[in-house]
Amino acid sequence: MSFNTLSNELILHLAHFLPNPSLNSLIQTHQRTAILLTPHLYNPSILFQPEKEESRPPSPSDSYSNPDHPTPLRCLDCAPRWTSHLILSYFHSRPSAQYTLVDIHKRTLLHHIAAQGNPLVLEILLSKGADIEARDPQGNTPLIAAAVKRGNEPVLRALLQAGADPRAVSNTNITALVQAIFSKSLSSVQCVLEALESKSGVDGLGIWAPLTSGEVMHRAIYIGSAPIMKVLLERGADFQAVNVHGNTCVNAAVIRGCGDVVDLLLDWGADVLPGDDIGRTVVTEMGAQLGANRMRRIVRAFVEAGGDVSVGLENVPLLHYHAARGSLMCVEVLLDTCKGGDLFKDSVNGATPLMCALLYYGRNTGEEFDSEGVCRVLIKAMASAREGEGHGKVNVFAANTMTDMVEWEPQRKVLGMTALHLAAEEGIECVVLLLIENGADVLVVDDYGRTPLLCALLNEYEDICLILGKEMRIRGHDFAAPVSISSEAVVVVQTLLELARNRKMDRLVSFLTQNGG
Repeated sequence: MSFNTLSNELILHLAHFLPNPSLNSLIQTHQRTAILLTPHLYNPSILFQPEKEESRPPSPSDSYSNPDHPTPLRCLDCAPRWTSHLILSYFHSRPSAQYTLVDIHKRTLLHHIAAQGNPLVLEILLSKGADIEARDPQGNTPLIAAAVKRGNEPVLRALLQAGADPRAVSNTNITALVQAIFSKSLSSVQCVLEALESKSGVDGLGIWAPLTSGEVMHRAIYIGSAPIMKVLLERGADFQAVNVHGNTCVNAAVIRGCGDVVDLLLDWGADVLPGDDIGRTVVTEMGAQLGANRMRRIVRAFVEAGGDVSVGLENVPLLHYHAARGSLMCVEVLLDTCKGGDLFKDSVNGATPLMCALLYYGRNTGEEFDSEGVCRVLIKAMASAREGEGHGKVNVFAANTMTDMVEWEPQRKVLGMTALHLAAEEGIECVVLLLIENGADVLVVDDYGRTPLLCALLNEYEDICLILGKEMRIRGHDFAAPVSISSEAVVVVQTLLELARNRKMDRLVSFLTQNGG
């Protein structure tokens, strides 16, 4: 295999082991190898622009090279490997004025070398008088550019020792510290913080300037690194700071699902009570990604701090809220931590948490949502609670009926509906069976005169109709009795048998015929 046919990375790597005569021969006979090993011969002005780059204004998306998002190898991508005597001698030989040139994105060579992480070339550029505070169109200095890359501490330290300003801020309010945080590099963060501490001792502005410690904290929460957060906290960062959306640090960490950061902030005594501008709190936004144990800790901290679990988002009790979302783990944690008692006494428009789960059954489809599981847990908890109060299993789920849905879904007819009505109307067979097993009343009617069977029939859930019909037969229901159906302000009186025939529900027709329908 010819050396010239190897990949770019292999050519650059193997070149370190070849003697100079061999390198010179390759450079003279193979243009591709020459471009990789001696880029200065093909970029005499050191513009280092990408090939076939369209002429357009620079944008923030034109970021410096990021190892997490590799791009096709081009001249500047090889910059970290510019360590040969040949290339270094070339940079030494160029006049200082050449290092004031910029590329098509208006960035100096120093920006690129800093971002790529080549301390050898960086030293040469600085010795040639390259502008250490040069700004690109986004306001980034070479120091900010260097902070993009993880493991770039040698370049960061070289720039700082050469006098780079650690307080420099870009047009988008990014400092070297914030950029180091975004890179998730603890060592880079510590490097910049040390420089800021030294500068603070001189100018007295504090280590966070020109930002506030709260702004830095919320930027750190975005990347979810507990070790970095700990370093910031140990230097006095304000962990109670509120961002532009009204979120405290712990609120923001819960919303983003950063469990380790949540633990750290709770350890430091973060206030868990405040909500954001739209009322979200740690207990409304906690989710399965935090884990059950961590959620229990959050709920306990909230209650111990005086929080009211009967008032959630938009004054909806917390258990009702998470039941409606289908958040199984949250429901289990609330039942376990708060023991369920008081939570069942509160209702929304007459709805129990179970009814809320049924009203919004399956609307959230993410992995952490399980509406069926929520219903199972709530049915078991409600049955146990009523048995504990001495009510047994009689009419356990007929005790609560819907009043209205003006605030939720004004067009939905739910007056007087029980949980069994809702499960039948939604066609949730497993829940219908559980409710019947636990004593739900199959004969109860809502304010529109509908039994659960009629709700299922009108929505053509034949299997559920048969399940309910068998239970109603046991209780002596008269299937021949006419029922009133409201449709567009017109009341139509029909029998169940007529309704079943109109919907071609043959098995139900057979059942009703056999049972006097």
